[in-house]
Amino acid sequence: ECVDLWNEYECTCPGGYQKSGPQCVNANECLWHPCQNGGRCRDYAPPKKYECVCPFGYTGMHCELELLASGVLTPSKDFIIALIACVSTLILLVLVFVVYNRRRES
Repeated sequence: ECVDLWNEYECTCPGGYQKSGPQCVNANECLWHPCQNGGRCRDYAPPKKYECVCPFGYTGMHCELELLASGVLTPSKDFIIALIACVSTLILLVLVFVVYNRRRES
């Protein structure tokens, strides 16, 4: 897309493309090394962009999830912390509800 300026013009490229001189070319997202744990990056033309090919034992968009020998995903530390926080909050809300109802009945 080009915009007409005073005695010149300025062009921008759509998503997935970058300027190379006067034209837009496919941006190689693999240059940013998005794949983890030894995954191989395959660059595609938009709209797909790129894909990580994960080594054995890993999965996920960026090969960030480790598989157990049984094929079950191991949850990340952040997921476990979030789960504990949610369960703790739920228990606290139930306790507050029980105490509130007991006081109301007395």
